[in-house]
Amino acid sequence: MRSGRSLPRFDSRDRRIMLPRLSANPSQRDLFASLLTLLAVTSGPSLQLLAQDGIRRIPGAAMAFDCPAVIVTGRELLHTTQLLPVDEQGELVGANDVAQQVERVFRQLEIVLKEEHTDVRDTVKLNLYLADEAALPAVEQALELRFPSGKPAVSLVTTSLPIRGAIVAADAVAARETGADPDRRAARNRVNNIAGRERMAHSAVMPVGETIYISGQAEPGDNLADATKKTLAGLKKTLDHLGLGLEHVVQLKCFLQPMSDIEQTYAEIEELFGDQLAPPTSVVEWISSLPIEIEMVVHSPQASATDAITHEWLSWLTVSPVYCRYSRIPGDTQIYISGCFGAAETDDSAQVATVFQQLQDRLTAAGSDLKHMAKATYYVSTDAASTAVNEIRPTLYDSQHPPAASKALVQGVGLAGRTFTLDMIAAPAQ
Repeated sequence: MRSGRSLPRFDSRDRRIMLPRLSANPSQRDLFASLLTLLAVTSGPSLQLLAQDGIRRIPGAAMAFDCPAVIVTGRELLHTTQLLPVDEQGELVGANDVAQQVERVFRQLEIVLKEEHTDVRDTVKLNLYLADEAALPAVEQALELRFPSGKPAVSLVTTSLPIRGAIVAADAVAARETGADPDRRAARNRVNNIAGRERMAHSAVMPVGETIYISGQAEPGDNLADATKKTLAGLKKTLDHLGLGLEHVVQLKCFLQPMSDIEQTYAEIEELFGDQLAPPTSVVEWISSLPIEIEMVVHSPQASATDAITHEWLSWLTVSPVYCRYSRIPGDTQIYISGCFGAAETDDSAQVATVFQQLQDRLTAAGSDLKHMAKATYYVSTDAASTAVNEIRPTLYDSQHPPAASKALVQGVGLAGRTFTLDMIAAPAQ
């Protein structure tokens, strides 16, 4: 007997599940999401869907923008800076027009990727920064148009942006074919017809090889400029410890306040990198007693001593059982897990529990697990959610193998009614 509900269809020609348009009912969305995760885990390579050479996308059904995980093997990874809705002169485009701003941000992404000989179809991770959660439908529509055959892993956060009047911004990671020189360093590039600071790169290419994720570090200071300088000095000390230099840095992410003083942070970053182009940099406004925390993505050309992911600490910084100070992925495969969300009608603790269950399901579907997490970003918008995250991690994580991480109390997590989200980068389980 027909129930009137459409079921997923599997198209054997292109190995895709053709999903029905799901209702807004959370239970229906969760049912299909769970079904797809189960199929991906139990059915092997035939259901590693939307596959490109070197890129596999685990499909999702929970939200229009949701691709639970993207697995990248044997590709260089192009990291972009935070792209804003501005014209070639750096002036805001589309004041009070969300759709126009979204279009401008995605157009800039296309230009940056084309300059580096790839395109948006090869985007594997997309970080979206929304000044207003009401902008999300316009973003979803843009994702549907630009990624009809496979979306990137997506994370969201609600934050003030560096340009007054900006409603949306984005940075991305895209995969491209490996270059001829296996020992090349993290090459940074500026695009002439894209606005941006003259001494800061629009993109940086991370060659295939060992990737190091350095947890957010923070130092107190008299103001944002002072705290930024001291924090960058601390990160430079970490690079020295690793036997690496500033030329190996691929990307910076800053959690700071107030956003109105962002020029101070940009100036300190450019000063540190001197004659080099500063790496692509993204910023989020947080709520904290500290002015800034900064994390780094670093490429290491050194030969790895092990084939397995490692989680390591620094003797001069606090040791924690729920985050390491840096992690190393020595192989050529990285797994990007989309931001996870609980149901809007549940309390903070329930949302946190749901998110961590989603995380485990997605890691399993992608061939990883909690011991092979490399880099976590936790966004919380309430103290209760922050407390719940602190309470649950020790019950799930191996204290010898926690990911590098940053946790930020922020204005919002991108979806109305939600108070917590996380996204994760992982390595394959051995």
